[in-house]
Amino acid sequence: ISLDKKGAYTMTDVIDGVTYTSSGSWNFTSGVGDLKNKSQITLYEQSNSSPGSSNTYTGKYVDIAFDIDELRNKKMVWHSKITSTNSGTTISQEDKYVWEAK
Repeated sequence: ISLDKKGAYTMTDVIDGVTYTSSGSWNFTSGVGDLKNKSQITLYEQSNSSPGSSNTYTGKYVDIAFDIDELRNKKMVWHSKITSTNSGTTISQEDKYVWEAK
């Protein structure tokens, strides 16, 4: 992931040999409720692509807010946990992301 100081991001994921890219804007949350300032980051996806597919979005769609476990000058650690129930079936997904500057 690449985050610039003006609030833009680009991200590339390779999953099972397939490359997915997305871009948009980002910002820190500002301490809503019990959360401290800069304890979460949100990504506002504006476009994404994968082999045979390309999408562009308008507005401020937020796919997920990530909890920030560690925020240093050259390292970030984020995590997310999503649980959804549909027609009696519950699905949970937990992800952890670690970025270190080179």
